[in-house]
Amino acid sequence: MAWQLTEDLGTYLAAAGGFLRAHPAQNTIMLTAAEAIRVRGPGAFGGPAPLFGWQAEPDGAVAAAFLHTPPYPVALTAMTAAQAASLAAELAGRGRKVPGVNATGEPGSAFAAAWQERTGRRRPASRGSRRRPTGTCSWPGSTRSTPRRARKGRTSRSGWSMTGSATAG
Repeated sequence: MAWQLTEDLGTYLAAAGGFLRAHPAQNTIMLTAAEAIRVRGPGAFGGPAPLFGWQAEPDGAVAAAFLHTPPYPVALTAMTAAQAASLAAELAGRGRKVPGVNATGEPGSAFAAAWQERTGRRRPASRGSRRRPTGTCSWPGSTRSTPRRARKGRTSRSGWSMTGSATAG
């Protein structure tokens, strides 16, 4: 599968928009950046023109997507390490300047390694995002506490203390 690349936001969203919107929490970076570009134009992030791309299955279904809004790192959707490595090779072959990659785990590492192999330059910084699949976040510690009113001088279980009172108005 080859990467389809464009500088046209409309083309990108027509091809990959449904894929991105199907998992808005995981793709929040790309959806937010795309909206900023739609509203403010291609110069929204101050660098060269943004680059968008997707990879489709033989049946046409989008399997992975990315966007690059210089001077920021390339942002990847969930994808395989092989897809990330092929994207790094494609961007390096086009002479794209990539300061880093925003991806989770193995795809981020694969992108960085492929980038270094293709360009001979040090690996771009890999920034693991905090994207998590819905339902996997948990509150640290016990959630079996009983609510109680804050009182002056009392320390909460979380270590916060109320040293004075504030009034609104």
